[in-house]
Amino acid sequence: MADQQASGLKSPELTSKIILYFVEHGMQILTAIVIMGIGLLIARWVGNIMQRWLAKKAFDEPVSTLIVRGLRLFIIAFIGIMALGQMGIQITPLIAGIGVAGVGASLAMQGLLGNLVAGLTIIFTKPFTIGEYIELLGVYGQVTDIALFSTTLLHADNSHVIVPNRKIVGEILHNYGKIRQLDCPLA
Repeated sequence: MADQQASGLKSPELTSKIILYFVEHGMQILTAIVIMGIGLLIARWVGNIMQRWLAKKAFDEPVSTLIVRGLRLFIIAFIGIMALGQMGIQITPLIAGIGVAGVGASLAMQGLLGNLVAGLTIIFTKPFTIGEYIELLGVYGQVTDIALFSTTLLHADNSHVIVPNRKIVGEILHNYGKIRQLDCPLA
């Protein structure tokens, strides 16, 4: 039975339907591809302009990277929806379905989203910056990276401690600032 269905997919009827679809909608598909290509170029161009503007305004690197990536993603999503509409796809039910899927995904990923929100809180409130020596939750070290989901500390023995951001926000934090360390090799 399954072999008959699989062989039915290779029938001349299916190939003729596919060819007929591309003949009828070829210009719409080609126009949608051109729109996506132009949209990607526009997203890159606007992202580069925003990156230079944020560099002139002396924004921190994590904040400017976040803003530029968010802007590029927004432009690509908007152009993608325009391209789907050009191809003749109904976009209203698609947008409603994306909204419902977003609610379900956010409920399923509460821990991950908690780390994301905590990372944004750390990036924007700046309780510490890269290069400062901090102590929290019984761990300590020099901050080497502040990402959206975790913060990396360099311990005194050159080991890396990765702390989830949701563990940092709301905890007692001791910020020693920039500590200078002198390495004296003993011979």
